[in-house]
Amino acid sequence: MKCPTCGQICRTDREFCALCGTPLKRKKRKGGLIALLLVLVLLLAAAGYVFLLKDPLDLVNSLHADTPAVQEIASVQEDPTAIIVQETAAMPEGTSRGDVLWGDVGEIFVTDRYTLALCKDGTVKLAGQSASPEFGFDLFDWANITQLVPADFFVAGLTADGRVRLTGEVSGYEEAARWSDVAQLFLDGDTLLGLTRDGHVLAAAPNLGFDPSELHDMADIITGGGDTLAVARDGRVTVLRRQGMLWDLDGAYGLKEVACNSDYALFLMEDGTVRTGASLHYFLNGTDSPFYGWENIEQLVAGDWFALGLTRDGRIQGASTAYGEPIPDTEDWSDVRKLLLDRERSIVYGVTGDGRVLAAAASPETPIPELSSWQNVALLQISRNYIAALTTDGRVLTFSWPEAPAVLDCSDWTNVSSIALSNTHLAALTAEGGVLTAGDNSFGQCG
Repeated sequence: MKCPTCGQICRTDREFCALCGTPLKRKKRKGGLIALLLVLVLLLAAAGYVFLLKDPLDLVNSLHADTPAVQEIASVQEDPTAIIVQETAAMPEGTSRGDVLWGDVGEIFVTDRYTLALCKDGTVKLAGQSASPEFGFDLFDWANITQLVPADFFVAGLTADGRVRLTGEVSGYEEAARWSDVAQLFLDGDTLLGLTRDGHVLAAAPNLGFDPSELHDMADIITGGGDTLAVARDGRVTVLRRQGMLWDLDGAYGLKEVACNSDYALFLMEDGTVRTGASLHYFLNGTDSPFYGWENIEQLVAGDWFALGLTRDGRIQGASTAYGEPIPDTEDWSDVRKLLLDRERSIVYGVTGDGRVLAAAASPETPIPELSSWQNVALLQISRNYIAALTTDGRVLTFSWPEAPAVLDCSDWTNVSSIALSNTHLAALTAEGGVLTAGDNSFGQCG
């Protein structure tokens, strides 16, 4: 190689002239050409990606895969109803048997975990709870049963000869298995009560709060969710449990039913008047009874902060049991024959003489189910998750709250004579003695 400055002949691999030091050429570095080619390929690929894609933001997303915000925003913009669809997704389809579960059944009972049937021949059939090894029920040898008392984790049965059968978690109730000559069983809270044919009262519970041994010549026991009363054959009332209330009811005559909340106990007498008992707080403060002067009452219901009375002419009387708390607006209701209370939501329902269903809530913010299309309702039942109605022509109508575990598909049920509703499912008894079920089947309660 010849130096361009001094003309000195140099070797071809030299970088500088050996005579004058003039730079001859740059030394080639291995890999330089390869790197250049790779850069060109990437630039061409990026250009094609940008111009060929419909949305250039996809390139940004591909380079920042760990930052999903751009993709999420793009999805919402493309489908603005996606979130709404997710929020209003339908409840899961529940089990609905296409055929009857059992035949020759006389009565049906339900809890959240099981369906119980008392057959016409005195045997008992069960679906659901027995699948649990902890609270398994053994009912296979039960016979000559005339009454069933279902609880969450045990069942009591009364035989034709006045004995009591027990199954399930019966710790604290073992004494009932030794009872005899029992005419009727009752369950009040966690207490199992028995009324003998000669009028004695028997009781069994894990923590029994009273001694019924001195009660005799009794004709009935009235339960009120923790306030238990016995009615003598001459109509005199004896209080078995007061549940923290103070009242003077011993010696009263003609008790019909009891309704209570944490502040008041209301006693409906057979003549339509209402007697009250108050909690210690109300007693010490000398608060006047808000139910003074109520007359011609046919039925009572008590919410947490109010109570309602159905009069014999189908009107509603109401009063708040706590100062300033609202009550359901039932002023325009008429011809009501039955009241039911959703205590958790403070909604009251009324069934009219012509089979319509009315509803009112204590708070205007509480959503009220639309039941105005229901007609010819003969029987209405409510639970935490469902409302079910039996019509006069044997059909079943249902309403499900959004938090219900499953839908109730009863549209094809016909010739139904009775229904039983739990928080998880519905059972229906047909006129022929068959049992239909619908709803959640987590415990096998639908069969």
